[in-house]
Amino acid sequence: MQKENLERQIERLRSFAISNGFVIEGI
Repeated sequence: MQKENLERQIERLRSFAISNGFVIEGI
């Protein structure tokens, strides 16, 4: 359950970064 939550958080972070023009490598 915690792993799923973490993956969801990473996905949100990723889309947030993309929408702000940042590129996160390794995620």
